[in-house]
Amino acid sequence: TDRMGLRPLAVVGLGDEYFGLDLDVVREFTEFNQVTPIPCCPDHVVGNINLRGEIVTLIDIRRALHMQADTQPKTSKAIVVHIDDLVLGIPIKQVYDVLYLQKSDIKPNPIATSDGDRDYLQGTVPYQQKMMGILNLNTIFAEGNLSVDEEV
Repeated sequence: TDRMGLRPLAVVGLGDEYFGLDLDVVREFTEFNQVTPIPCCPDHVVGNINLRGEIVTLIDIRRALHMQADTQPKTSKAIVVHIDDLVLGIPIKQVYDVLYLQKSDIKPNPIATSDGDRDYLQGTVPYQQKMMGILNLNTIFAEGNLSVDEEV
């Protein structure tokens, strides 16, 4: 991932916001048309998709980010990430870009974000006249109450 000190990020859309994801955890971008619901799972677990014979669970991370649940029709795009030993899919609106950032491009999080959110962001960068948060997926999945195997 170290292209002369640059940090590669995938820019994805969640709701109306842009977020950056470290490319080193991204395995692939995919489209899906069929989601198999998983009974008795919390509502952030969207369901399973079949990715060329591999079953991948889709996790909606917007809840951990305190974003509104999507009222629009369900997305059919996902970003497949590999975190620790887990392979998970995150439904996204769109993949917009891949950026290569200098460390100096990344600003600390604004103080205004609540403490919980701050752990999930590794900083912000300007993107398309907005500030884009860089997601810390490891923290989101470790602490974001997004576990798949919790007892109901």
